Amino acid sequence: MPFYDYVCTDCKIIEEKHHKINSIEIFKCPKCGKQMKKMIGAPSLEFKGACWSKDGYTKSSEKK
Repeated sequence: MPFYDYVCTDCKIIEEKHHKINSIEIFKCPKCGKQMKKMIGAPSLEFKGACWSKDGYTKSSEKK
C-alpha cells in the first residue's frame, strides 16, 4: 500500500497516511478537525541492477 500526503487548508499541517489506492476515507485535521486535502507529489523510484547506468543512459560507443 502506498503512502499519501494530506494537508489541512486552514492550519497547513501536513500528515502522511498509508492506505489503498482506491480507498475513499476522509481524513480530518488533528488540530482543527476540518477535512484534509490530498497533496500531489512526485513518486519515489529507485532503479537497481547492473543494467542501469548512473545517469540512466549509456553512450553507444561505450557498449561492447
